[in-house]
Amino acid sequence: MGILLFPLATQSQNPGRFSKLYDHANFLQSYTMAKELSGQRYFVAGRNIGYWLSDAFIWVHFLDEQGDTLRDVRIFTGDSSAYYTGWQAVAEGDASAIYLAGTQEEFVGQIQYSDGYLMKLNEEGNRVWQKNYGGSNYEAIDALTMTHNNELVFAGVSHSFGDSVWGDIYVVKTDTAGEVIWQKTLGINNFPERCYNIDTAAASDFVLAGVQGFEGGGKDIFVMKISSEGELVWQKTFGNDQNDDNTFPRVRSLKNGDILLTTALRPNSDNLKHAYIARLSAAGETLWEKFYPGTESHSWFGFTTELPDGNLVIAGSVMEFDTVFNTNYRVRGTLTRTDADGNLIWQRKYYTTPNRDNYLFCMTPTSDAGVLMGGTAYRTDNNRQDAWAVKVDSLGCLEPGCDGSVAAPEPGAAIGLNIRPNPTADWLTVSSPEAVLLGLRLTDLTGRVLEDVQFFRQHGLREYRFSLAALSPGAYVLSVRTEKGWVSEQVIKK
Repeated sequence: MGILLFPLATQSQNPGRFSKLYDHANFLQSYTMAKELSGQRYFVAGRNIGYWLSDAFIWVHFLDEQGDTLRDVRIFTGDSSAYYTGWQAVAEGDASAIYLAGTQEEFVGQIQYSDGYLMKLNEEGNRVWQKNYGGSNYEAIDALTMTHNNELVFAGVSHSFGDSVWGDIYVVKTDTAGEVIWQKTLGINNFPERCYNIDTAAASDFVLAGVQGFEGGGKDIFVMKISSEGELVWQKTFGNDQNDDNTFPRVRSLKNGDILLTTALRPNSDNLKHAYIARLSAAGETLWEKFYPGTESHSWFGFTTELPDGNLVIAGSVMEFDTVFNTNYRVRGTLTRTDADGNLIWQRKYYTTPNRDNYLFCMTPTSDAGVLMGGTAYRTDNNRQDAWAVKVDSLGCLEPGCDGSVAAPEPGAAIGLNIRPNPTADWLTVSSPEAVLLGLRLTDLTGRVLEDVQFFRQHGLREYRFSLAALSPGAYVLSVRTEKGWVSEQVIKK
């Protein structure tokens, strides 16, 4: 069966921007890797999950600037084994080579074996070679980076080398032929440890982020720096005595040598996880840390890129109440921009179907100053997850004007909006009988953005409900964007 594309925006409306789903045979798919290639091509890869192991393959797509498929490659491993792809575990080498890392599980009778793998693809996405790494026990690879001299370093967990019961951090350095230069395990016996992200740092060092267990069953987030030979330079942990192990921390080395950690943690005794950033010096000193609460429930940050002006752009997700169907809490993808000190500039939210979860697992900056993100989401006619690719401009916009640059309607062309109740102590409902809603923005009287969400034309959405419960009493400005322009009105929180 061929690829089924369900575009959420048309080419004519959104040159260079898209939000599209990719499906194979109504199976489950997700993207965990995204990268821009030469020739205005985008590379996204992830995993297809079917009914049998024979349906489990790595799914690679080469996309054009509109998100249309240039090439579709499916990499199988056989009827008795399955592939898992790492998190943003992709690197581009010389001569158009692409390297992927992940985990391969194989079943011999009732016995399961697991190794990490490194795979080289050619410029067409076809596998040139694959090499497996590990011992006789369980290994998994989650992260990959390429050094300045084109060596590959990947990391995850090993139960063969070091702590065979709980597992240690596993780091391998190879040349571009996959030949091992060194491999190391790092950790403390009787504590489960696993690395989920790695990046190059100054002086040929590497920074890693992951989770580390401690007595009592919870886990902390760790950041560590290792030398070019894999020796520990320093390590720090973040979190409290609560269980923080179901988020995947990301780490990024910044231009001045500082290190950025992005994840989700519970501040103090708060039961909700909040998106979290910590900026560290090259020596591991915490320079600042900030929490970013979700609207109503959990939120978390994933991969980050640093802009030329020092601002930070972070992909992530937030869980909030479904305000369209009012059925349950649902996950939205987010893209957030802050300044170099972590102060919020804007945050956009993205989804395909309002009453389903939407996750962004990977992101990469693009040469046109935009961002390409990948993950998994739903289409309206299928309850199974499809692979999801989202390309936005430098302002996080899917359509021109989401930042407010599209002018308000001319006098006499006013758009009728019903905003109720106003004043309100909690929920606010916006409805338009005349025009489709494309987005809204809530600011305080100084212009600070408190809520920013984008809708999609395909939904024909004419009503949206959101909460002001977390805001202090006072006056705010609600700007609503419709297909006819922007309309602003003052709202009062009691």
